[in-house]
Parts: sequence; C-alpha cells; structure tokens
Amino acid sequence: MIEKRGSADLAGTAYDPAALLLGDGWRLPTAAECEELLDACTFEAMTFGDTCAVVLTASGNGNSIILPLAGYMTGARLYTFNSEGTYMTGNCEFEAYGDEWSDIGPISMLMNSAKAFVNYGSPQLGSTIRPERDKV
Repeated sequence: MIEKRGSADLAGTAYDPAALLLGDGWRLPTAAECEELLDACTFEAMTFGDTCAVVLTASGNGNSIILPLAGYMTGARLYTFNSEGTYMTGNCEFEAYGDEWSDIGPISMLMNSAKAFVNYGSPQLGSTIRPERDKV
C-alpha cells in the first residue's frame, strides 16, 4: 500500500540546483508552472541540425520556447537522447510503501516528439534543468 507522506518545494530555496548554479533570482520552475506552460502552448516537434526538440508556442502572444529532447542520465550514462526529454521541477512528493521503505518522488516535465506532460520522475535520474528567473 502506498501512503502519501508529504511534499517539498525546492524552487527558490537553498536546495534548488538552479539557484545554486546561477545565483540569486534563478530557480527551478514549479510543477504548476510547467502545467500552465503546457496548457497555454501549442506543441510541435522539430529538428535543429542533429538535435531533436519540442517547440512550445504561446497561443496568446506567439512567444516560443525550445526544449531539446536531451534524455536523462544515470551515473555517467546518457539515455534516450534525441527521443525523450526530462525537465526537473522544484517539487517533490514523499511516499511510503507499506512499512518497507520510503521514496522521494521528484516531479518532472516529461516529453517526446508526440506529447509532453508533468508526472513523477525518479530520484536516481539526472534530468535537464531549465531555470526560471524571477522578475525584478
């Protein structure tokens, strides 16, 4: 039996990798911001040279963001490069599986050339960081 134990928001905290790497004002996007991005944009798979990517274009103002299908890492190995992308959000959920063990479930934005969605990732996988900058 899976029991939800709580959640943590890392976005903008001392544990946020974007803030650690880039400094004040930078942070991971939240899962809600990623959902909002996907809901507000059209989705198109494109290739730029040898790199496969997804282009999200806002229906309101036409602004676009290009997200490469950069795959994910485990240890020093890269998997699914040019076929899938995993983008880290600043949210995690904690679950317990019976009395056996507990797990951290990072929430990620996942995509391939056909679709994109926000769902649980894996704490063992290295995901791409697409930082947000707070407005000043």
